[in-house]
Amino acid sequence: MLGYTGNRQSPFLYLKGRIFYYRYKLPKRFARGGSTKEIRISLRTAYQSQAARMAAYLHSLTTESLERWTMGEHDDFTENMKRIAELRKFLQNELDKILDAPGKRDLPPSDIRKRLNGYLKYQLDQEAVSPEPPDIIEIEDEKGLVERVDLAQVSEEIAANLLYNLNTGENFDNDIQRCVFELVKSGVFEASEVSRDNVDGLTRSFLAMQISLEKIRAARLKGDFSYEQPYHQAEYTPYPQIEMPAEETTPYLSELIEKYCIIKINDGAWVQRSLADHKNRVTSLLRIIGDKPIHSITRKDMRNFRDTLQKLPPRWREQLDKSELSVEDFIEKHKNKTSLSIKSINVIVEAVSGMFTWAMRENLIERNPAQGLGIKDTQQDIEKRLPLSDDDIKLIFFNGDYKPGAFKNPAFYWAPLIALYTGMRLEEICQLHCEDIYDENGIFLIDIREDSSDGLCDKILKTKNAKRKIPLHDDMIKLGLILYRDDVIKNNQIRLFPALNKTEKSPKYGKQVGKAFGLLLKEKRIADGKSFHSLRHSFSNFFKIRNMHTDMFRQVFGHEIQNLAGRQYGDKFSIKQIYEELISKISFEK
Repeated sequence: MLGYTGNRQSPFLYLKGRIFYYRYKLPKRFARGGSTKEIRISLRTAYQSQAARMAAYLHSLTTESLERWTMGEHDDFTENMKRIAELRKFLQNELDKILDAPGKRDLPPSDIRKRLNGYLKYQLDQEAVSPEPPDIIEIEDEKGLVERVDLAQVSEEIAANLLYNLNTGENFDNDIQRCVFELVKSGVFEASEVSRDNVDGLTRSFLAMQISLEKIRAARLKGDFSYEQPYHQAEYTPYPQIEMPAEETTPYLSELIEKYCIIKINDGAWVQRSLADHKNRVTSLLRIIGDKPIHSITRKDMRNFRDTLQKLPPRWREQLDKSELSVEDFIEKHKNKTSLSIKSINVIVEAVSGMFTWAMRENLIERNPAQGLGIKDTQQDIEKRLPLSDDDIKLIFFNGDYKPGAFKNPAFYWAPLIALYTGMRLEEICQLHCEDIYDENGIFLIDIREDSSDGLCDKILKTKNAKRKIPLHDDMIKLGLILYRDDVIKNNQIRLFPALNKTEKSPKYGKQVGKAFGLLLKEKRIADGKSFHSLRHSFSNFFKIRNMHTDMFRQVFGHEIQNLAGRQYGDKFSIKQIYEELISKISFEK
């Protein structure tokens, strides 16, 4: 038997070459008279802890099956072979039970992605606190010969084999069995969520996750912990699942907020990246009226809350925390400064009202004290949208000082330019992967999409219409965007702007870029009310004043095509047509 020299391991594990196998030695009464003396199944991992978990489960299935048979002595070779075949079939039957179980429910692809990301993160966290495996292990064969094996190389080879299987479909039936057993047994998915309709896609996603896991293991063994950082930042569902706190009949406001946020995440109504924004809105009520039983919150409390918001400045939460003042003293200190916009106030009030509506459905309160407290906004939408003027654009980009060397982060230089020439949203730009910029039929373009072939699933699109392709303007090619992308690829980075990060408190890559551009506007003394988003409005305004807000423009801008016939029956405009009739028309006074 092969194994680690000097190490004890599970009796059901067999290390052949560099991969662990599940091994069950058949009792003599079943093996007598034939060549089949044991069951051996590849576990496709070089990590003993992971292999041991899988082997323990397979062993429980094996013994359960054997116990169902008569365990007396048998000399009948044919009979024993039938039993061995039945044992192997037993594993397939276990899979069929899961796939054919009643009460199946649909599982959105985004949910599958987030749960697998959570499971990947859990495994990485567990391995991070476990004793580190040696870089080199020694394997002794039956003849006593010892081979030194590099574990990092093992992980890379496993990843390559998994990728081959993923691309070719080889051993896919075995992969399905392994995937379903592991994910259902570990509780990542319930049996009701795995069906014959989604098991193929689930297995492919599981293989992609395992490829990422093995690549990260290889990088860790080489001392590179930066490779895994994008995977930690990807959107995920926590694993194991969060336990819901016990319900209180009359919870306090703070308890309601915590319970509400957990439910919204678990139900998929909110995504992890937006949790901080949602929670800040409903927590505004707690900070202004204080913590009290929710059934005691009155309509008067809510009116006072809304009126207080009207006296607070933008970004008041951060400033209030730093000031250590009471809300009343803070308002007095800032009474002559710009206050929150009506739109911002209504967003907060509506968020709080939504929480109370949910509490009513959960029978926690009888009425919603915040219903209908929005403020009428008489300002026209067009007045709120402040594009950069031609003079602003010239002052920022074409004044001779807008150069890569003037910025400490390449994203601070490139992101505003991309927005200027494509109209893309801030987060769409900052979450780009290198593979999203490529040549299609002689035209370089940016492919705005959620899916990736590089194994990192961290991109989120605002709407279904946000998925689109935008050709690059010649100016962007001349400025060196393609050369920059190539340099990033040479440094083995996946994301176009790898220096940008997101956290639970700042769940968007674009926050740093938006802040840096705001400081640039201030430095250039450009009017208040303009921000990074003004670049998108400038792009729109360029075509609007030329009467070019056509269906083609809406496709490029990521908006729904308004004409019903165009939506239902029209093909998307080609990259060549978009470039020639739209993007190439963009010009600025330099």
